[in-house]
Amino acid sequence: MAGNHHVPHTAEAKLKMSLARKGKPLIKMRRPMLVVDGVELYRCSTCRDFFPRGSFYSTKRTVLGIKNQCKKCHCAMSIATRTPSLHRAARRLDECNRRARIAGVDGVISRDDLDRLVEILGSCCLACGSVAPFTIDHVVPLSKGGANRPENLQLLCRPCNERKYTRTVDYRTEAQREAVNAVWAISFRRLPGQEATS
Repeated sequence: MAGNHHVPHTAEAKLKMSLARKGKPLIKMRRPMLVVDGVELYRCSTCRDFFPRGSFYSTKRTVLGIKNQCKKCHCAMSIATRTPSLHRAARRLDECNRRARIAGVDGVISRDDLDRLVEILGSCCLACGSVAPFTIDHVVPLSKGGANRPENLQLLCRPCNERKYTRTVDYRTEAQREAVNAVWAISFRRLPGQEATS
C-alpha cells in the first residue's frame, strides 16, 4: 500500500503532536479527572471510579504516566488472563481454525461456540468417557471436505482422536446431534445471499 508521506499534516494534527511533545493531551482526549480537597482523582477505565494517582501503576506509554486501570482492576484482569484452562482452550481453537485455513475449508469456531458445545456435549470424551483434557475433532475430517463448524465437531480425548484418524465416526448421541443443530441452525444454515444474523 502506497504511503501518504507527501501529504502535509492538518492543523489539528500539528496541534496534537505539539501538545503531546509538551506532555499536554488534547482536552477531548484527556482522561476524566476530579479535584477533591486539592487532590487530583483520575477515572479507572474499567470500574469507572475515581482514584488518586497512587492507585494506578506507572507507565511511560501514556501522557499522564499512569495506566488506564486502577491497581485492583489491573490485577484482576491480569489474573483472569493467566488461567491455564483459558489458555488451553485458546490453543485448541487456534489449532482447529489454523488447520481449517490450511485445508481451505469454510467456517471459524469462536470461544463462545466452544463454550456452548461443551455445555451440550460435556467436557469428557464422547468415545471412552474419560475426563482427560479434550481435543476438538471433526466428525467428517477436514481432509475429506468436512466443514469447520460446530455441527461437525465432537470432543474426544487425544488417544481416541488419534485412533479415529481420518475416519468419519460420529460418537454423539441423536439427542446431542439435534441439540447442536438446533443451536447453530440460524447462524450457519443460511441461503446464499442472505446476511449473517449475529
